[in-house]
Amino acid sequence: MLPKVETRVVLVGAAGRNGALVKALQAIRVMEVPVVKIRQGEAGAEEKMMIKSIVNMEINTPYIMTDNVKEFGDGENTDFETVFVLTDFDSPDYNYLYKHDNRIVGPPVVLHCASKEEFSCRPLYCTTMLNLSLCFTGFRNKEEVKNLVNLVHHMGGTIRKDFSTKVTHLIAYSTHGEKYRLAVCMGTPILTPSWIHKAWERRDEVLFCAEEEEFRTEFKVPPLQDCILSFLGFSDEEKANMEERTLKHVKELPFSPKKLYVVKQEWFWGSIQMDARAGESMYFYEMVSVFWV
Repeated sequence: MLPKVETRVVLVGAAGRNGALVKALQAIRVMEVPVVKIRQGEAGAEEKMMIKSIVNMEINTPYIMTDNVKEFGDGENTDFETVFVLTDFDSPDYNYLYKHDNRIVGPPVVLHCASKEEFSCRPLYCTTMLNLSLCFTGFRNKEEVKNLVNLVHHMGGTIRKDFSTKVTHLIAYSTHGEKYRLAVCMGTPILTPSWIHKAWERRDEVLFCAEEEEFRTEFKVPPLQDCILSFLGFSDEEKANMEERTLKHVKELPFSPKKLYVVKQEWFWGSIQMDARAGESMYFYEMVSVFWV
């Protein structure tokens, strides 16, 4: 029999004035919360052991309202498991609670849990990216990646450092690299960072899902992103058609020819058809020498 821990839900500031939220909390009686603990292995062992369990958090008091999180968020009270509900995940209250390792959720995730009877211990504002697993590639700004990772976690998604079959979406800053090539081969959606930002803008829509195709399609990485194209040896009609497809003007290139990919037109049409940048190595153009006898 799993231990039952008495839980108190604290509505911080504006969350306490949300009528739908208060009604939902009155309907929740037990929250199943995953708990992860880390302990050292046996003497001399280098690896740490991770213990995962589920704690049934029984709610006797529907909620408490406060404008001062420090009343409850110091982490020293052993009589209760406290869950804080905040409407702003970019505030001093959030930073204080996160620093003291408190459980934090947003109103949308409480409404979702009330209908699905689910709960989570991670700081979770909504379930917009629930069950989605993201991987990043091509980013150089670590602070930007950190901010994106936080947003994904706040929306219920997970992050994977390495690309694998478990990744549901690749967030790409460029069309270079092994992760991009693997995503193309496996048919994994490749999206821009704007997908995450726009999904976060809709965080208060309880039924919204970032995976909705109509919403997601807008943020697909263009197949010819990072490419500056020049079309040689084509008729005027063919050239005009291909230029129109790229939706970009042909530019003079400010670098030496040795850095260019010279490819066949099949590379261009293959990229358009796949909706992803094709690997250039399969389409290298080679001059054919003709000898007259």
